[in-house]
Amino acid sequence: MPLHSARQILPQATGRTARLAAACLLFAFPLACRDTHFAMNSAPIALFTDFGLDDPYVPQMKGAILQIHPGATLLDLSHGQQAFDVKKASWFLDKAVRYLPENTIVVAIVDPGVGSARLPIAVRTQTGRTYIGPDNGIFSAVLNREKLAQAREITNAELFRKGTLSSTFHGRDLFGPVAAHLASGKAFDEVGPILKKLLILPLSAPAAVGDRITGEIMHIDRFGNILTNIQRTHLGTPDKSALVKVTLGTRVLSLPLVPTYAAAPENRPFLVLNSDDEVEIALKEGSAAAALKVQSGQRIVIQR
Repeated sequence: MPLHSARQILPQATGRTARLAAACLLFAFPLACRDTHFAMNSAPIALFTDFGLDDPYVPQMKGAILQIHPGATLLDLSHGQQAFDVKKASWFLDKAVRYLPENTIVVAIVDPGVGSARLPIAVRTQTGRTYIGPDNGIFSAVLNREKLAQAREITNAELFRKGTLSSTFHGRDLFGPVAAHLASGKAFDEVGPILKKLLILPLSAPAAVGDRITGEIMHIDRFGNILTNIQRTHLGTPDKSALVKVTLGTRVLSLPLVPTYAAAPENRPFLVLNSDDEVEIALKEGSAAAALKVQSGQRIVIQR
């Protein structure tokens, strides 16, 4: 079969995929066919942990995945989560996955209860994404937004890494390998029985009383910006020329609301609606968190 015929059969294939597809059609070369199947159909595996990058844990987990599924596409969402802080990880995970392909398999591990009676679970949401990790509430925020389709307890030991299951490293021996098997074509129902009840953490939500909105500082990013859970809709339609009254602990501030970082005043904290349409306190080319001496978990009150 001529090469142009192969391209007519696979009009969407380009680059390496096109060459491998042509090899399948022209020469029936098994490895080429197998690689093409992986390139075109394999779900990406996204990793989200508190392991950090200074220890051997992330490469060991990746190695265990690639031993099972050498063609896996691995994405690093974050390995810098605050150790043991499941509530914070739940919020951060929900932010991190929003623009991933809908067939992505997400391995999320902030797991202070590893080796205990907490269950290993696989969760599929109504978006089509699959989440694998501990049943400790880490998927609470994601499930609130994406909605649960089905949850299963992971019990099928044939999907684990070969050898002894470590009681301290389920990322390498259990969660990562299960993700690899699912990405390479194993059916979701093969992981184990349906789980009807999951541990769901209470989510922090702003409260509006009169003209006061009480929210929470959810995260301090690497620029020192103070990210809150107060959304654009909570502000109504503020007068952009007026100052907004903000209370942080015992400190009461009057801050301008600006459209961009560049439009902000020099050497003064300001409010901006960030890319998630949530209220953020920032300092132009500086750290608002350091200047105001705040940290995640603190209460914030905005008076409209």
